Amino acid sequence: GFPGDSCYGASKAGLSGLTNVLAIELAKRRIRVNLVVPGFVMTEMTAGVSEKAREAIVAKIPLRRMGEADEIADVCYWVAGSTYMTGSTIFTDGGLMCGL
Repeated sequence: GFPGDSCYGASKAGLSGLTNVLAIELAKRRIRVNLVVPGFVMTEMTAGVSEKAREAIVAKIPLRRMGEADEIADVCYWVAGSTYMTGSTIFTDGGLMCGL
């Protein structure tokens, strides 16, 4: 999280619990629910991050770069086709969560 982003961080954390509950509730209907958690990705939202802040964040990412939107889309496509996966959280963050 970042200072000033408490609402954003809380809503993202809530998605994890919602994913688990919905996966259980909807399994009987053969509906799968998974959560893809993107890391620091080049988007309109991150375009406004200062160069200094961007460098500090990228320095914590083991792959030492920001992600691309198409890389997140690739993971979503793979998850959508994984018919025995439900209730999973897939971090797609260049390894950022490994160090936290």
